[in-house]
Amino acid sequence: MRLEKLMEQLPAGSAMLLSAPEDMFYFSGFTGEGYVLLSETLKSIYTDGRYTEQTQKETDGFHVCDIRQMKQDLKQLGIPVYFQEKHMVCSVYSAMVGSEITFLPSGIDFATLRSVKDAQEIKLLQTAAQIAEKAYIETLNFISAGKTEQEIAAYLNYKMACNGGMKTSFDTICISGKHTSLPHGKPTQKKVENGDFITMDFGCVYGGYCSDMTRTVAVGYATEEMQSVYQIVLNAQNETERQLMPGMLERAADSIARKIISDAGYAKYFVHSTGHGVGIEIHENPVLAPKKMGKLQPGHVVTVEPGIYLPDRFGVRIENTVVMEQNGCMPLQTTSKDLLVL
Repeated sequence: MRLEKLMEQLPAGSAMLLSAPEDMFYFSGFTGEGYVLLSETLKSIYTDGRYTEQTQKETDGFHVCDIRQMKQDLKQLGIPVYFQEKHMVCSVYSAMVGSEITFLPSGIDFATLRSVKDAQEIKLLQTAAQIAEKAYIETLNFISAGKTEQEIAAYLNYKMACNGGMKTSFDTICISGKHTSLPHGKPTQKKVENGDFITMDFGCVYGGYCSDMTRTVAVGYATEEMQSVYQIVLNAQNETERQLMPGMLERAADSIARKIISDAGYAKYFVHSTGHGVGIEIHENPVLAPKKMGKLQPGHVVTVEPGIYLPDRFGVRIENTVVMEQNGCMPLQTTSKDLLVL
């Protein structure tokens, strides 16, 4: 089915040479280095001896070919070969166009092609989410005043690995106090203090698919202002999840959270989009942002992550990843989003 969808995007009697790791995996299961060649009659992987055995284990029905023969093989095919213009190595491109091969940019939007997830993909995404969420719950017992951001981040990463995560989906964010005003702040040697917010944005990869969630917790106590800002973000997150529906424009979904935060007087402190797609890559389509005009569909998997960031004071972000269904959406995370004071 995936191959059929791809070939529908190309002229009849042509082939597609994949070089982007996420797309090679999506269409073949291969996770090594090389190229995947696909046509209506061909399923080949070009790689070297380091990945021969791995390729045989990861793929089914693909011919494993020596990458040194790729140029000659493509020439002998005698048909147009399309490539991924954003992921083609310049030296390979130069070698191909300087030969008798008809080598053309595909113009295919692979992110959109992969955006609607099937049942197996959703199952893998659910497992990745469960692994990360279990690690988060275990990490809550580790957090205390005096621990550093880096210690907590390392413990969270360790627990995701212990629970079955293959690797982190991205560099784990674990920041505290004034650092929480930085949406993508990096963990430091700063020690957590009573009265700090801690924002943890994290996820892991399972079966090639990513998870992504964010929770903001308080240590010791939270001031009235901290509680107020937290509740605004929570209302925006909850209401966006509640209203998401298939057919809704991406920008309309973004506007739900943005209006709640704006009406509360914090419009200029919500500095990023409301959400993004999640799959093989941590950032995929769709994107819940003010200028995006695509429509949400059943099978889309997207984050809902509004935030408020008060410079050099504190910030709050709350995030679930949700699966779009026929009549709304289903969150992949189940832990409470209410303010937790440790």
